[in-house]
Amino acid sequence: MADANKVDIFVDALHEEGYRAKPYERDGTFHVESATSGYTILFSFASEGTIQMFCGIKRAEDSEISFESINDFNRKYRFAKMYLDDDRDLNSQADFFFDPSASTVKDNIRQILSLMDVTVSEMKVILANSSVNQA
Repeated sequence: MADANKVDIFVDALHEEGYRAKPYERDGTFHVESATSGYTILFSFASEGTIQMFCGIKRAEDSEISFESINDFNRKYRFAKMYLDDDRDLNSQADFFFDPSASTVKDNIRQILSLMDVTVSEMKVILANSSVNQA
């Protein structure tokens, strides 16, 4: 199945579940941009048989995110990894098997979306609990 067809199946499923979906191609890789809870989510179809979910949330300049809260998330939710980027902003990434020809494709996508919602909810909690730097 051509990559574009995989993306079309994924986009249709996102729409059916009430999510927006903006497909595009960059450097030979297909992506779909969506959102949940006000945050942008990027899905990438970079390798055969998988889909990658990414969300990055910029922290407030005067806050500090604890590694303890990130490590707690990583222990509790093993399907995704949370980390701080070079700017110390909060990022999360997860990889899922994705076979658009499977008879369970719609259920599989619903599970991915559910995990996406859990991840972003946890990211919001971590950001809300981030400490304010003392100058």
